[in-house]
Amino acid sequence: MRRGQFVVVAISGDGKPRPALIVQSELFAELPSVVICPLTTTLRNDADQFRLEVEPSERNGLREVSQIAIDKITVIPVAKIGSVIGEADDALLLRVNRALALGSRRAGAEHSPGVTASVGIATGVRQPSAGQLECGMASRRRKAAGAMPKRLPWPETL
Repeated sequence: MRRGQFVVVAISGDGKPRPALIVQSELFAELPSVVICPLTTTLRNDADQFRLEVEPSERNGLREVSQIAIDKITVIPVAKIGSVIGEADDALLLRVNRALALGSRRAGAEHSPGVTASVGIATGVRQPSAGQLECGMASRRRKAAGAMPKRLPWPETL
């Protein structure tokens, strides 16, 4: 199993096997669990940043139009993963990466910085740290107030 593959999974409480996209970085292939985003055929048109639509194709192995539920990202034991049914193309993986980065920033703001770091580490999607975000916000506040950041003069000789 590797990142970008569509697999059949059995999620606790779901009642039926369903397709899912593996989003966990291949660096963690030896772990006994996998980070996935389940797919649904119940299409929503009000959440395009967190529900990414996927058309069925021979490559991805899907049977009908589905949405990747980025907002339902979860970890499941490897034992609950069935067969590989297909693979996402590069354009879809780029959309997934962007949605994961956006979603984890929002989750990190609501919860703890560890949520953002955990999703980023597991999926390989890099998000700015809380310190980086704070520095960026402080810089924008200084610019808005008309204050220029202090700069040290460039040395004449090194």
